Formats: sequence, structure tokens, C-alpha cells
Amino acid sequence: MKYLDNIEDLEFGNIILYVKDDACLDCINTNKYIAKIEELHNNKWLFYEVNRSNIEIVKFYDIIGVPSFLAFKDGVVTAAFISKDSKSFLEIHEWIEKFTTKGDYI
Repeated sequence: MKYLDNIEDLEFGNIILYVKDDACLDCINTNKYIAKIEELHNNKWLFYEVNRSNIEIVKFYDIIGVPSFLAFKDGVVTAAFISKDSKSFLEIHEWIEKFTTKGDYI
């Protein structure tokens, strides 16, 4: 997974952004299976991660908790999974599948 260097990296393509914090226990748990999620969906999505200390991203997209996920199509947010709640492998996978299957990523 690539680390998001700047907000312009979100402007082109189909992107899943994983917002996390290294001190967040739920994020540490998510880190155990995020590579598998990326592997399952890398044929349609580019995956980036960013730490919530990146204030520009967190404020611009109103990220209120971590771990959180945003889906982008050419710079536009098409889906969001934002909360302070823990997210299981299945919840994240199904969230991505829900809008991928509908064709919202195209």
C-alpha cells in the first residue's frame, strides 16, 4: 500500500484511502488484514494510506475517527466508511464490494 504524500494523488483513478493512526488499537488490528483486502481488490482500486496527523486530509474530508476509508473516482468521493468504530475484514471487504459491484468505480 502506498503512503499518500499529497491530496493531488487522489485526483486520478479509482482509489481507496485508508486513514489510520499508529497508536490506534483498532488500526493496528486492521493493519493485520488490510494487505489481503488490497490483494482482493487491486484489479480495480489503487490503495493509499494516510495517518490522521495529516490535518489537511482529515479536515478536508471530515474524518471523525479511525480507522476510516474513503473511495474516490478521479478526485471525487464516491463512498465513505467513516467512524471511530473497529471495522472487521468482512465489513471492509463488503463495503468495497457493494459499490464496486454496482459499477460506481467505473
